[in-house]
Amino acid sequence: MDEVSVRDVWIDLMDHTWIDPGAPAIQRLEAALVGESAMQVVKARAILELALEAGWSPADRFDLNGRRAVRLGADGTALVDEALPLEVAALAGMSVTAAIWLIRDVVNLNSRHPAVWAAVLEGRVPLWRAQQLSGIAEGFDLDRDECLRVDARIAACVGVVGWPRVVNRFRASIIQVAPGKVAARAERARSGRHVHSGVSADDPAVGWMSALADAGDIQAVEHLLGLVTRTLIEHGDTDPAEVVRSKALGRLADPEGVLALLDGVENSLQEAPTNQKRSRRRHAPTAQVYIHLNPDMLTKGGPARVEGVGPVMVDQLAHLVGHHQIRLTPVVQVGGAEQPVDAYEIPEPMREQVWGRDRYEMFPWSAREARHCDLDHTIPYTGGMPGQTRPSNLGPLSRRAHRAKTHCGWQLEQPRPGVFLWTSPWGHRYQVGPGGTRRLPRDRPGDDANQQPP
Repeated sequence: MDEVSVRDVWIDLMDHTWIDPGAPAIQRLEAALVGESAMQVVKARAILELALEAGWSPADRFDLNGRRAVRLGADGTALVDEALPLEVAALAGMSVTAAIWLIRDVVNLNSRHPAVWAAVLEGRVPLWRAQQLSGIAEGFDLDRDECLRVDARIAACVGVVGWPRVVNRFRASIIQVAPGKVAARAERARSGRHVHSGVSADDPAVGWMSALADAGDIQAVEHLLGLVTRTLIEHGDTDPAEVVRSKALGRLADPEGVLALLDGVENSLQEAPTNQKRSRRRHAPTAQVYIHLNPDMLTKGGPARVEGVGPVMVDQLAHLVGHHQIRLTPVVQVGGAEQPVDAYEIPEPMREQVWGRDRYEMFPWSAREARHCDLDHTIPYTGGMPGQTRPSNLGPLSRRAHRAKTHCGWQLEQPRPGVFLWTSPWGHRYQVGPGGTRRLPRDRPGDDANQQPP
C-alpha cells in the first residue's frame, strides 16, 4: 500500500460493514470510539516493535562512524536505532523532537510501567494519556525499580476511575515510593521563587507583575486583593472588576491605607479612634482546608490528599496554608445507622457524611470533587413523605448530571449507600462507587443501542 488516507480508511470500513452508515448515530459513535481505541493500540504496538526491531542491548558495541543505537528512554529501556525518530517524524508529519518523545514514552511504558502499558494495549487507556504518567515519572527522576513499584500501586485504578484521579494516585504513590526525590524536587521549585515586574511594550504607563511563591502566601495576597476590590466597588468604583483588581493591587503598596479602607475609616490613621488599633491579622483569611490522611502520616510523613489541590507531602502542608488562620473540621465517620430527616434541606452533618463517603461526583468517570457538587436526592424528593433526606438517598452530582437525570431520560438507582447505577437513554449502563466506574452489560429487557431516547 503506497498511500493511505483517512478517507480511504473510512470508505474501506464502510465497505466492510464495520460501521453501518445507516445505523443510529449513537451506535456509529460507539463503533467509532471502539475503532479509535483499536487504532491507538495498533499505533502503540507498531512503535514498540520498531523500537525493539534491532534487538540492541546496552552491552553491544558499535562503530562510531556507522549507524548506531541510542538510548531514547530512561534507565532499564532498550537501545533504539538512531534513525527511527526521523522515519516516525516524516510518516506522522511531526517534528523529530516530537517523534523522539513519542518513542521515548512508548519504550518507557513498556519497560517501566507494565500495568499502564497493559491498559494501553487492552484499549482501557489512550496512549497519549499513558504518556503523561511516563513524563511525570521522569520529572521526578525515578529509576526503573521505583517506577515498577509506583506502577503496581496504581494498577487497580487505571481505566476504572476518572483520569485526574489516576494522575493524583500516581503522584501520591511517588510520594510513598520516593519521598526523598519528591522533597528534592519541591526544594528546587521553592528555590525558584521570585517576583518579576516590567513595563508593557504597548503602553509605558501600564506595567505587569508575575510571581512564584508559597501557595499560602499567594492565597493570602489573593484574599486581601479580593477584599480591597469588593470595598472599592462598594465605594462606587464602576470600572470592570478586573480593572478594579488592578487598582486594588496598587493600593496594597500602602498597607496602612488599605487597613483604613477595610475598617471603613476614611480619615488618616492618626485621626482614627485610638481604640481601633489596626492589625493586618484581623483581615487575614481563615483557611478551610480539607485534608485526607492517615494519622500515622503526621509523625512518619507521607502523602496527604488536599481537596482541590491533590496529593502533597505532609511536610508541605505548612507551605500550603502559610500564615492563614486554620479552621479544623473533625472527620465525620461514614457508616452506622442513618438519621433521616423529613425536610428537603440537608443538615450540615449529613452533608459532611455524604462528602466523606463520596469524595467525587457519582457520575461515570467523573473526577469532580464532591464538595463542588450539589447533593442530589437519588429518588426525587416528594413533599409529605417522611425520611426521604438520608445518606442512602443522596449523592453528589453536578448541575448538568442532575438535569440529565431529571429532564433528559437518564435513570439513577442507589442499591446501597455510595453505589450508583446509571442507565442512559440509549440503554448504556454504568456502576459508580468507591472503586470507580464499571460498564455493565445491557442485560435488561428492551436495552438496545438501536432504540431512540425518550
